[in-house]
Amino acid sequence: MGMNGGRNRRGVEGDPQEEGLYLRTNVSFPPSLLNRLDKMCKDEDRPRSWMIQKAVDKWLKDRGY
Repeated sequence: MGMNGGRNRRGVEGDPQEEGLYLRTNVSFPPSLLNRLDKMCKDEDRPRSWMIQKAVDKWLKDRGY
C-alpha cells in the first residue's frame, strides 16, 4: 500500500489552483477507524493520504465549504 507521507506531488483532482501543492499535517485516528481506512486503501489500491483528502474534500463540500 502506498503510504507515501505526502511526497506525491499530484494535486487534489479538480482544483487547478492547488495542483502540486501540499502542506503536511498530523491526524490521529482511533485504531478501529484506521484499520477500516487501511483496508479500504488496500482494496482500492490508493494511498492513505489520497483517501483522507477525498473524504475531507467531500465532507466540506457537503457542508458548503
